[in-house]
Amino acid sequence: MKKLILFYLLSLPLCVRSQEITVTFPDDFDLQENPEYDNWTYQQNTFFTLPLSISFFNDDFVPINQYTFNILYNPEFIQLQTEFIEEINNQDFTDSYNVLSSLSSEQANFGADIYEISPTQALATIFFSNLNGPLTEDKFDNGYAILAYLPFKKINACNKAPLTVTFSDGFIDGQYVNPDQQSVFNINNLFSYESGNVTIQNAFINFNILWADVIQNGNTLQPIINGGTPPYNYEWTDKMDVILSTDSLFTPEISGDYLFYVYDQNNCVYILYISYEQLVNIQELSKFSIYPNPATNHIKVKTNRFYAYDLINLNGRILSSGMFSSDVIINRNKLASGIYFLRLKNETEQIIKKVNFH
Repeated sequence: MKKLILFYLLSLPLCVRSQEITVTFPDDFDLQENPEYDNWTYQQNTFFTLPLSISFFNDDFVPINQYTFNILYNPEFIQLQTEFIEEINNQDFTDSYNVLSSLSSEQANFGADIYEISPTQALATIFFSNLNGPLTEDKFDNGYAILAYLPFKKINACNKAPLTVTFSDGFIDGQYVNPDQQSVFNINNLFSYESGNVTIQNAFINFNILWADVIQNGNTLQPIINGGTPPYNYEWTDKMDVILSTDSLFTPEISGDYLFYVYDQNNCVYILYISYEQLVNIQELSKFSIYPNPATNHIKVKTNRFYAYDLINLNGRILSSGMFSSDVIINRNKLASGIYFLRLKNETEQIIKKVNFH
């Protein structure tokens, strides 16, 4: 029996030191596709959060007392907000953004130190030490949990290129940036990346970039805005860049070429060049009909003036197109309920009307 117990005790470290813990940033983190992590606010600070998850892939769960790790990022584009990292991981705060709770919401010594390496590179050491005992298995969902949310301020919110946040041991140019933290990731001073029992995944981040399109609704130009950070400001100008209107909708007095500018809260700008043609007059427009509108299953168009159509959603995407002679039935198919635009056109003219599917 003693030999059996001794064998068990000796073999236990071999078991728990296998590659059983994985800490990961999302490798394809697009804030347009994940808006729940963008534009968080705390004490008048606006930022996005980068979730860090942790997973156990066998039955040997390890209660977590403390962890430390280093990350590298480009401070020209983003900056880790260290002053409230503990507060935004509080469960009441994360619940307000309808995201998973963070393990690091416990009462703890939780913070970060920033080391500026160069204008384009900074290292952050993040540390967590629980004051109320270890993080236990009941706080995980099948071995998975959000370990922490890291708040980053957008320094250049208009950047269109992917950004990286990478784990690092901090050994740069022949020395450790932070001599007190030389591990990529360390848990309980027992499990680490260097020991081979912690695996990692770096982050690749894309901002929610401002994008716009303009459709012509009758004789009015109407913008469709996606991305960026509202509220938006608008400018309509002529080709000489003389401002003609700052309203969201614009009805030019004459046919011609115009420029449309939209700015978001971060002063990111999207510019469109528009060729505008005044459309047919009201009497001519009476020569077609669209019914029923609102519709349930389909709409029917009768006209002897137009012979092509596009059905467009609110994002400016063409959902269906077709040619016809004098009338056409446009089936709803699997379109969701809501407002759509129907563009009727011929070689020289077009008209856009709203249609509504119940």
